[in-house]
Amino acid sequence: MIFTIATAWPSVVTLMGNWFGEKGRGLVFGFWCTSSSVGNILGIFIAAAFVNFAWGYSFVIPGLIACAAAIFAYFFIIVDPESIGIPDVNLNPDVELNEVVPIDANASTANLCESAELELSEEIIVEKKVIHHEPVHDRKPITIWGAILIPGVVEYSICLFFCKAVYYAFFFWLPVYIKANLEVGNEMAADISAAFDGGGLLGGIIAGGASDLIGGSATVCGVMLVVAIPVIFILEALKHGQGTVIFLLFLIGLLQNGPYSLITTAVSADLGTRPSLVGEQRSLSTVTAVIDAIGSLGSAFGPLIVGLLGPYGWHVVFYYLIAAQICSALCLSRLIYREWCIWVRHWVNA
Repeated sequence: MIFTIATAWPSVVTLMGNWFGEKGRGLVFGFWCTSSSVGNILGIFIAAAFVNFAWGYSFVIPGLIACAAAIFAYFFIIVDPESIGIPDVNLNPDVELNEVVPIDANASTANLCESAELELSEEIIVEKKVIHHEPVHDRKPITIWGAILIPGVVEYSICLFFCKAVYYAFFFWLPVYIKANLEVGNEMAADISAAFDGGGLLGGIIAGGASDLIGGSATVCGVMLVVAIPVIFILEALKHGQGTVIFLLFLIGLLQNGPYSLITTAVSADLGTRPSLVGEQRSLSTVTAVIDAIGSLGSAFGPLIVGLLGPYGWHVVFYYLIAAQICSALCLSRLIYREWCIWVRHWVNA
């Protein structure tokens, strides 16, 4: 089951990347990614309805829904525009492009800001030439190691590892935490925990829209991850009523799912269609798979550590979540600095 589920995300991100170009991609992916939160909420309510009796239906009903969706996708989804004679949205055939050479990775610190803009685009203009792009199905796929070597892939992958660790720790353990602290039943605890995914619905849209607006995915992710830290601390440090807990969970879900959605969709699509990989559109699936695979290790790691720390008290668990959140934000520090160097240069030259 794990292997079959794992194949889905790289495939659907690639499909979306085939149909939507770089312009406005963040917002488009943000709206599309709400489907994940809707599915989580639906699953929670289905499980809550059968938690006290016939719990097997909690698996049967979502399974039937997934089967119906798979059949629909198989017969009706068109993989890419070229399949029906529409030009590729990511590549304009027979356009004049620039030949590129890699940037010197040993550039001095004094020239870091000056080279940041070039490093971000990963290219230095040498001379102009005309490139005739091959059809998407005929392009050579990139290797896994080649995808890992793309600048930004490692940072975003490790960031997603810690981000998923926190996200799935909340996702799986929230009903237990709510039941213990609010003294409610299983069904009510499951319903309250849905507020976390409710915030996630809005978080992906906000993160995607903000990324398109300012042109800095790393900065958007970093800000949301940092702002979530005090909210997580407040949730555990202070005693709250049911309404306050719902609000805080909604806010944490918004701030946590925003970077999660942005990295696994728009960022992966951007990295998989970088100028240095023009003509290798099939690299998108591999890049997405690498980032999501490393992040998925965090989704297993996070809930496991919560289970091990549980006997020591919930305050220890929340300290662990805060530490993981800090690590997640720190992973993006170099990319954030690079984005700010570019913005400063643009403001100075404006």
